[in-house]
Amino acid sequence: MPIVTTEVDYFRAQLYPPREHQPLAKTKLLVPLQDIAEVVTIQRQDICPIPGVAPGILGVANQRGQLIWIMDLCEIRGDEATSKRLNPQEKLTIMLLQQAQGQVGCVVAQLQGIVSLDLQQGQKIEAQWQTFYPFCDRQLSEGEDWAFLLDIMQLFEYLQMG
Repeated sequence: MPIVTTEVDYFRAQLYPPREHQPLAKTKLLVPLQDIAEVVTIQRQDICPIPGVAPGILGVANQRGQLIWIMDLCEIRGDEATSKRLNPQEKLTIMLLQQAQGQVGCVVAQLQGIVSLDLQQGQKIEAQWQTFYPFCDRQLSEGEDWAFLLDIMQLFEYLQMG
């Protein structure tokens, strides 16, 4: 009888920048490897802001002749952008995610490579984390830290509504 495995490969990234004594800096974002087209670095000034869009949508950027929506998932709550001064020369690391609907770029603070994780170990996201990871559907324990599994379909639905 074949052994059934529930391990899946994910790209792990830090969404929230490291800061002292901040619980969010210890959390990680997990993105299914098959949903990542590539990782690119762009300057903030290369993102064209679009007025009237939902919080977290920074605008669009030209990637090889194709306009890609760029999102900062840390700003979804709508309170991050107003509290910090933006540097137009700042280099942003962007994970380009792909689905049948197209591509979207997500800003990440740091890339942490590929991991294989057992989905059976995951659980529903606790209420305390839902505000910070609105497009994630499961959380997994990584020692003292937590990792959150991104649901790409929820992300694209948000873009269509915003």
